[in-house]
Amino acid sequence: LTWFAPGDLDPTDSGPGAGTDLDLHFMHPFAADWFDQPFDCFWFNPNPNWGSWDPTVDDDPSLFLDSTDGSGPESLVYDTMEVDSPYRIGVHVWSDQGFGPIEATIGISWGGELLYEATVTLEDRDLWEVATLHWTSGDLEVLQDDQGAPLVLPDYMNPFFSEP
Repeated sequence: LTWFAPGDLDPTDSGPGAGTDLDLHFMHPFAADWFDQPFDCFWFNPNPNWGSWDPTVDDDPSLFLDSTDGSGPESLVYDTMEVDSPYRIGVHVWSDQGFGPIEATIGISWGGELLYEATVTLEDRDLWEVATLHWTSGDLEVLQDDQGAPLVLPDYMNPFFSEP
């Protein structure tokens, strides 16, 4: 996930309020909703335990890049998904910091192959429900609204904790 806010004249600066903050989400089929803990992997839950309780078994997703004040990137890896499970991929605008519309670009890869790449304009608090990835086939279902446009939920307030 990368992004660009035309209203942010210096996307390379850092610190509180210095830039826009978008968040990549990867949701397990058991999740009640976005921001679910433990079943949504995102900035507040970057290394959930979804598989074996044995800490030597590498079977959990990991958000290993989290950008909080600029243009990204954010990146998530999950090498060993559970068999025959659909996982949801989303992007949430945590805060536009007053910089206005944001051009968010996501790339989704599976098995080293780029399956999908798209850019969508998002506003403050938007939640872009990007796609469902079906494991083990690698089939990707791109989510769209009734008009065939990207599925964006405006002003999404998560049900699990308060927003800034």
